[in-house]
Amino acid sequence: MNPDILAPSDTFARRHISPSQAEIDQMLAALGYQSLDELATAVVPDAIRLARPLALGERLPLGEHELLEEMKNLAADNVVLRSFIGQGYHDTITPR
Repeated sequence: MNPDILAPSDTFARRHISPSQAEIDQMLAALGYQSLDELATAVVPDAIRLARPLALGERLPLGEHELLEEMKNLAADNVVLRSFIGQGYHDTITPR
């Protein structure tokens, strides 16, 4: 049995952030670059580039339902605190 047959078919990346190779080639040609790596090197300053690969894990792409569930679980760890922004403290001097 092919294990890919059980993989989600509604992956977020495929539906939302996945241009086709033809679209990528057209964009690169219009901008004058040979590859996405060459484009990224040209436009992302070295000071903010990550020197190591992202640790994305070995999981298969998630379906939209699974991704939303994971995001809800992550958001549940957030703590909502009181914000005093805009509460009239604009004339306060903060010592250094």
